[in-house]
Amino acid sequence: MTISTSDSDADSVSVYYRLESDSEFIEAPNSVSTGDGSDNYTYTASAVDLEGSDNYVFQARSYDASQNNLDNSSELSITLDGSGPQVTIDDDSDYVGDDPTIEVEVSDDYTDVVEANVSVDNDVTVDDEPNDIDCDAGETCTLDYDLDTSDIDEGDDFEFEIDVADDVGNTGSDSNTFTLDTTYEGDVSPSMDWSTDVEDQIIQMDDDVDLDLSYGDGDEDPAEVICYDGDTDDDDNEFDSDDVDDDNEARCTFDEDEFADGQEVELNIQVCDEAGNCETHEDGDYTIDTEDPELEEISMAAGAVNSDFSVDYQASDTSGISELEYFFESTVEAGDGNQVDIDSDSEDVESSFTVDPSDLDSGDGKMVYVRVKDSAGRWSNIEQLEFNYYPGERPEIGLSAPSELDMTATQETVVRVTVENTGMIPADEIEVTFADLFEGAKTVEGLEPGNEETVLRSFTPEESDIGTASIEVSATGFDVSKTISARIVASSSQQESISSSLETYKSRLEELKTNTSSLKPNLNDNLESELDSNVSVFEDKVNSAETAIEEGRYYEAEQILSGIDSDYSSARQSYEDVKERHAANQQNQMIMMVLGILLVAGVGVGGFAYHEGYFEQYDLDHNLDLEVVTSKLGDLGASSSDGRKVKGEDEEDEFEWGGFN
Repeated sequence: MTISTSDSDADSVSVYYRLESDSEFIEAPNSVSTGDGSDNYTYTASAVDLEGSDNYVFQARSYDASQNNLDNSSELSITLDGSGPQVTIDDDSDYVGDDPTIEVEVSDDYTDVVEANVSVDNDVTVDDEPNDIDCDAGETCTLDYDLDTSDIDEGDDFEFEIDVADDVGNTGSDSNTFTLDTTYEGDVSPSMDWSTDVEDQIIQMDDDVDLDLSYGDGDEDPAEVICYDGDTDDDDNEFDSDDVDDDNEARCTFDEDEFADGQEVELNIQVCDEAGNCETHEDGDYTIDTEDPELEEISMAAGAVNSDFSVDYQASDTSGISELEYFFESTVEAGDGNQVDIDSDSEDVESSFTVDPSDLDSGDGKMVYVRVKDSAGRWSNIEQLEFNYYPGERPEIGLSAPSELDMTATQETVVRVTVENTGMIPADEIEVTFADLFEGAKTVEGLEPGNEETVLRSFTPEESDIGTASIEVSATGFDVSKTISARIVASSSQQESISSSLETYKSRLEELKTNTSSLKPNLNDNLESELDSNVSVFEDKVNSAETAIEEGRYYEAEQILSGIDSDYSSARQSYEDVKERHAANQQNQMIMMVLGILLVAGVGVGGFAYHEGYFEQYDLDHNLDLEVVTSKLGDLGASSSDGRKVKGEDEEDEFEWGGFN
């Protein structure tokens, strides 16, 4: 150390030093220096004189010949590096896998580490060995060395050695012998013990959750255990994991702050040996449950009941709802109510349960309270319902319907019936039935006391239904009914058809009347009366049908005309019969005239008897061109030669002959 001074009075220089971290200087051994006559002074310090490698501050003070301090000084900071760099091979394990990467940490407190040299034996080589390095003083640097172990076998050993040097030439080294191990041969499936309730893959998390893992005996012990949520190649998926202890046990911790209610976790547990060979146990998917169950809603169909009743509810929880309870006093402790088993695996439950109110007194303003419990044993909030309780009370209803109803064939008609709850409790189900004209039923559900509901029933009458009918409306199970008088009128097309049919029969009537009019003047009273009687029946019905149509009562006209064919046939047949009998009477009169002529001519009774054969020989019907009904000959009437009357089979007295005078 060379010290220069410009003070002409300076005779000598003393040197003092201190550690950089101290405040007081101490005089260096042999620190008095004598100048060289040119104001330059020399001081040599050895490591022996100092306290070892460190940062120092040196101070030079000048004195005159009388050793008086001239009150001037100068300081110099230096670093004394008397030791080599620190070198550490990561040798937590003496086993390595195929082509391992060896990590080496190097550092020097005072000077930079600038060089490193590696050697490996037994045919193991180093890929891209970094000889020149740059590691600043005071820092710890990691050097990675990729080895090629392809030329050695499982179980072979090799030695790895490294030498490093700092910037002032100090050196350090380290070495380690490794064994090649390429497979994990220990237990892969650990026994698991959770610090909280875990059921059906649901993790109940009220705090941090620990998972203790215990591995059984194998060909080798586990060296590291890591729990992952999903991919084991992603460090971000790691849980906090403790080191494996001497009993082959480890622990993974689920931090409550890192999980949300309902979050899904894919738990994979990786176990590794000292060489870094790993196997993964896939434990499956879990769901995190951090919240109490929620009873979202309860409801009942009616506000008044007479016995057990049903309550609908909606509840949700990540772990599922396992139990429900109801009670009638708000102070009942959790678990002391009336229990209802749910056992639902679903997160969202929408169902119903039955409440038994039989222990309650009759009256209004009763309360039922409900809460649910999840699979972790946590209870939900409480919901409540108010209801009226009338044990033994029966529902009562009333029906309102129109007393009369007009309908048109082939057209839809809507029948409206109003159902009213006239009792004190709801009617759960009312079946309104329709009968007689048409069948059917409509159901009214949950009708509250004082409320009413309109039931609509549509019906389309057939053309064959025209006329009057009854619709009976009743309610199954209730002593109540209504009768609707219905009138089904003809449709427009049906009216046209009925009118057309009437015109046909009117034409037939006119034709028949024309024929009878021409026949009547030649008829006797009996035949005329018989003819009028039968024709008038047909005529009356035609007139009745016409009047019904004129008054819009087509269904009556249709009923009249539907059976009028027989009346027309009777009238027609009557006309034909009377006409035929009239023709026979005319023929008989002609025969009598012939007989009269013969008798007058003197033939006598004998001649008549003789000529009876004559009549048989000649076809009078042919000769006289008459329709002769031989069965009517007796109708002619004659007297015998002795004056007695000769009668026909019917003993008729229409004609008398007194014989010859």
